[in-house]
Amino acid sequence: SSREDPIQQPAETDSPSTITFPDPIDELKDQAHWSASDWFEHASRLMEQDNTDSAIEAFRMAAMDSPDDPEMHFHLADALVRIDNLAGALERFYMTVALDPEYVEAWTQLGFVQHLLGDAQAAIDAFDIALATHEDYSVAVYHKAVVLHEQGQTEPARELFERYVDQESQGTWAEHAREMLGLVTTD
Repeated sequence: SSREDPIQQPAETDSPSTITFPDPIDELKDQAHWSASDWFEHASRLMEQDNTDSAIEAFRMAAMDSPDDPEMHFHLADALVRIDNLAGALERFYMTVALDPEYVEAWTQLGFVQHLLGDAQAAIDAFDIALATHEDYSVAVYHKAVVLHEQGQTEPARELFERYVDQESQGTWAEHAREMLGLVTTD
């Protein structure tokens, strides 16, 4: 027939030996010599690809190689939050702030996780430490306002929502804060 077969058959001269695949053993041998920064870069790329489980393992390798680096623990904790391993994330955020007590983002994330775990007072305490470290850190302002509102502390929540809107006029959180101001303002 004049029609060609749509499925290409390998030529007689093609052999499986001409097809090369990366050797996973060679890759593992290379990784055995990776530094903490190599593991960290690898983990960051995996996070960008939404491969969180593999990224967690790479962040763990980075943290094992550089246990006194708060960044390693912070990013591992952040990845653990993404898979809802809140207890694991909580421990890593604690490790982060133990290594760097002025790490405002870590204190804020610690408060956020405490809130998700249902411990409002621990969350507020962590937000207070974050704000003592950096009084204008808007993320901590916003999250503390949310927790206070949920706890029925409307006046302090209103003040923080106002403060947040003064700091951040755009975005989803600013919109939510303005909505909350409509709900929590006292007449």
